[in-house]
Amino acid sequence: MMGVRKVLKNGLCLGLSLTLMLAGTSCGKDKTAVDDYGFESDTVSGDVASVNEPEAESYSEAINSDRRSLTEVFGENISADDSFTIGGVTAEFNLNYKVPEVTSINVYEGSLFDNNSDIEKQVVNSFFGGTEKELEEIKYVNDSDYIPLLYKYRSILMFQTLGTMSYSSTSISQEDAAEYLSSIDSSFDKVYKWVDEANYYIHMYEGEYNGNRYGMIYSYDTANSQRNIFICPISVSEYFPEVDAKTMFVVDQQSDFGSENLCSMSEADIMNEAGIVLEKLGLSEDDICLTANPNMSIPEMGLLNTFGREETITDMPKLVFVDSNLMSAAEKLNISNPAGRTYAYKILKEQQNIRGGQENSEDVNFSVNGYALYLCSEPFSDKVTPQPLSSFNRGSIFYTDKGLYSVDISLVAEIDNVVEGG
Repeated sequence: MMGVRKVLKNGLCLGLSLTLMLAGTSCGKDKTAVDDYGFESDTVSGDVASVNEPEAESYSEAINSDRRSLTEVFGENISADDSFTIGGVTAEFNLNYKVPEVTSINVYEGSLFDNNSDIEKQVVNSFFGGTEKELEEIKYVNDSDYIPLLYKYRSILMFQTLGTMSYSSTSISQEDAAEYLSSIDSSFDKVYKWVDEANYYIHMYEGEYNGNRYGMIYSYDTANSQRNIFICPISVSEYFPEVDAKTMFVVDQQSDFGSENLCSMSEADIMNEAGIVLEKLGLSEDDICLTANPNMSIPEMGLLNTFGREETITDMPKLVFVDSNLMSAAEKLNISNPAGRTYAYKILKEQQNIRGGQENSEDVNFSVNGYALYLCSEPFSDKVTPQPLSSFNRGSIFYTDKGLYSVDISLVAEIDNVVEGG
C-alpha cells in the first residue's frame, strides 16, 4: 500500500490525478483524495518523483478560509496542456474546465477499481437476476443477433492493440483502421472468444432483464485499472419487432423529425430507472453524477464524435432509429434536420457498406424513440471535458418505450468517503 502526501504542480491536478492513478496501478488498491475541483490532497511516496509543494496554503484552504468563490480565485475557465512522467508512465492531457461559482468544496476519498472476480459475479448476477449464462464466444449469426456486441468487442481489442486511447491518425495503421471501420456482415468470419490475458480480460454473458434478452461484455484493462461494462439487446429485431431498426442516432432535444417521441418516460423517471440499473452494476451515488452532456460518453472511433465540444447541454438528447444503412441515414438526417446536432451513432443490424458519394436508392424512415443519459465522476462533474483516457468514471445509458436499451460505461475509481466542506 502506497503512502500518500500532497502533490500540486501549476494547479493542474486534474491531469496529475490521472498520472498518479496510472502510476499506481501496479501497487494494489491505493487511496487518493480529490476535492470538488480535482485537486489531489496527497502525494505518492516511494518510487514516484517528488514535486515541490507551494509555501502558501492550498487552493482548497484559501477558498474555504475567506469564502472566496473559485471563479474569484481562478476566473471562469481553466485550460492547460501538459504531460507528466511518473513511475515510468507518461500521461498527456489537454484540460478545459468551466469553473463553478461556489464558496466551499468537498473532499472525495477514493480507490481505483481493481480486478475482482467476486465483484464481477455480483454485478452480473445482480443485473440478470440469476438468468445469466457465460458466452464462450460471439460471432456473426444473422443480420441482427449480437451485431452491436461484435462492434464493441472489436473496439475493446483495438484499444488494447493501440495500448492507449489515442485517436490521432498516426496512432493506427491504415490496414487496422480499415478493419476497425468496416461493416460487420455475413462475410465477417472472426470469432470473438472469452479472453483472460495478463494485461486485460474480456468476458461475455447473456440473460434477461425486465423481460428482454440482453448481452453483456464485462472487461478489465489492467494497465489503467479500468472496468468496462457494455449491455445491449442480443437482437434489435426481438427488442423492436415492429420496426426495422438498422441504425441509431443520438441527436439534440430540439431536433425535429415531424413526429413525437414514442418514449413517454419523464426525465425524473429515466434518472430514477438509471440509478437502479447503475446500482445493480456496483455504482453508488457517490461514484457518479448523471448528466445530459454527451461529452461524457465513451469515445468511439468512427464517423461522428462529440468529444471536446464546449457547450452547455441541459436537455437529455433523444434517440432516433432509422431503417437504412449508416451513410444513407446520415445524409437524410442532415437534409431533414440541418439545424440539429448529431452526437453519436450505433450500427444495430447488418447493412450495406456504402460510403459517401456512392449512389444509394434506399428509402429512409425515422422513428424517434427514447432518450440518452450520461454519467461522470462526482468529484469532477460534467464541467470538465475529459480526455479519451482519463481518471473519470463515464458512460451512457439509453432508454426507449421498451425500457432500458443499452449501457456503456467505463469505471476507474470508486468513492470511499466524502468530507463536506473539506
